[in-house]
Amino acid sequence: MSEAAADKQRVLALLVQHGWNSTSFQILEPGFQYWFDGDDACVGYVDTGNAWVAAGPPIAAAERIADVVGKFAAAAREEGRRACCFGTEVRFGELAQWQSVRIGEQPVWDPAEWDATIKQSKSLREQLRRARAKGVVVEELSPAQLAVGQPLRDELERLVHSWQRSQALAPMGFLVKVELFSFAAERRYFVARRSGTIVAFLGVIPIYARRGWFFEDFIRSPAVSRHSRATSHRGCGSRGAPDGCSTTSTAFARSRPSSSRRAGIRSSWRIRAAAIPCSRRRTR
Repeated sequence: MSEAAADKQRVLALLVQHGWNSTSFQILEPGFQYWFDGDDACVGYVDTGNAWVAAGPPIAAAERIADVVGKFAAAAREEGRRACCFGTEVRFGELAQWQSVRIGEQPVWDPAEWDATIKQSKSLREQLRRARAKGVVVEELSPAQLAVGQPLRDELERLVHSWQRSQALAPMGFLVKVELFSFAAERRYFVARRSGTIVAFLGVIPIYARRGWFFEDFIRSPAVSRHSRATSHRGCGSRGAPDGCSTTSTAFARSRPSSSRRAGIRSSWRIRAAAIPCSRRRTR
């Protein structure tokens, strides 16, 4: 096993124990470097040339967060870099006492309540009815079905390329990069089909320390409507609850919480922030 592969296995083991942040699993995806503090803590980061930008807080026990992030910042300074943690949540600011800047919001809900959510949302029931009327069905895929050379993998890659061509995305690196297949056994995959053709895809990654799942990638064919996305939501929600899942979250958005309420998701809202060290206590 190469050194890089061994490092990723170390990171995965730490994530299983301490991966609390919604996006923590993303540090296993390509493009990250790893800074380890002993055997029980690490930081996944990108070196921009001027700064070490960590993808979220350190992966460590809660009582170690402040110490680890302080050492990480010190190591960055030794290399002539600034340090920041991008995509943190309120918990990190409280543990590390770093100043934070609010950049977006994300909905969090319990998939066991998904059926009740549908009953309470007329608009969502209508979206699902229209999807069923159009013959849209949801299927969960296994990692084996998405191995290199499998037809389903090729079909998904074509869908992703089609979606990317239809989007105008800023070069935001790990925030918007689509990486579907790394550590596939740890992920869950759902597709929506119409007349046998994949028209939408949902990629889900684990939030180990919260027994939850993060809806990382919602991708649909530019030619189809939003109804297939709602159907994918329902397909994952109904399959996620039996695993003892207590938390489900979607990617953060700059939109107001009301946008997800209109979509039928009853959510609590957790702040994600860019954090920088400062000498004074963080103000709310």
